[in-house]
Amino acid sequence: MDRFSVEYATTSAAGDHGLQLSLVICTPKAIVRPALNILFVHATGYHKEMWFPIIGRLANENVRCIAYDIRYHGDSASLNAGKPVKDDADWMHHAFDILKLAGELEPPMPILAVGHSLGGTALLLAEHARPNTFARIITLDSVCGPLDPTVLPFNADILITAKGARRRRSRWPSRHEAKRSLLKNPIFCAWDEEVLNTYIQYGFADDLATNEVVLNLPGTAQENAERCLRGEYIVLEGTGHNIPMERPGEIAASIRHYIAAIANTRARL
Repeated sequence: MDRFSVEYATTSAAGDHGLQLSLVICTPKAIVRPALNILFVHATGYHKEMWFPIIGRLANENVRCIAYDIRYHGDSASLNAGKPVKDDADWMHHAFDILKLAGELEPPMPILAVGHSLGGTALLLAEHARPNTFARIITLDSVCGPLDPTVLPFNADILITAKGARRRRSRWPSRHEAKRSLLKNPIFCAWDEEVLNTYIQYGFADDLATNEVVLNLPGTAQENAERCLRGEYIVLEGTGHNIPMERPGEIAASIRHYIAAIANTRARL
C-alpha cells in the first residue's frame, strides 16, 4: 500500500445505539483529484484490511477507495467493546450503515460498491432502499433471495450456513499458531498468501489477560443477475466462496473494467 495515502477514521453507525464504525480511506498518491469512490464491504468474520491486496492493484486508477469494518468486526469491534450485541440485529442494519456512510463521503462522487458475501447482500439491500445510490455494484458470492422478511431468515440452507459461521474458532495462542491452524482448512489453503497474511496481521487482537490472540469478531455474532436490470453473472472457475481472498488479481481486473464503464457512461452524458 506504499503507493497510496492511507487515512484511518471513525464514523457513527446508523441508528441511536451509539455504535461506531472504523474505516480506512486509500487514495493513490499519483492521483490529484479522484473522480470515483469505491466502497468495499467485507463478509462475516473478516475485516476492512482484507481488501488491501485488491486496493493495492488499483494504484493507477482515478479513484478513492473506502473500506470499513462492519459492526462488531475488526477495529469496529474494539470501538464498540462493552456495548451490547443486539440479538435482533439483521442485514438491514448493515444496509442502513452503508447508506449513512455513502451519504457522508466528501466530496460527493459516483460510487462503485464492492461487497463479499454479507457485504454484497447489504449493498443490494441498501440500493433497494435508496435507488441510484451506487453507479455500479459488484457482489462476490453474496446471498440473494426474496425480500419477504418472513422467508429469508428462516430458510433452512441459510440457517445451516449461519450456524457453521458461528462455530468458527476465534482464539489462538499466537498469530503463528493461528496461521498454522487455518492452513489445515482447505478454505484457507486456497487463499492468496498476501491476503492470508493480511488477515492474520489485521484480523486479530491481543488478549493481554490470556496472552492469546483473538479474532476481532464476537462468537455470537445467474437467476439473481437476470432479475437485476443490466445485471451480469460471472463465474470464476476453480474458486470457492472466498473469491476475493483466492483471486485478488482477477477481482481487481473486474473492478478496473467497471471503473472504465462508469467513466464511459459519464463521458456520454
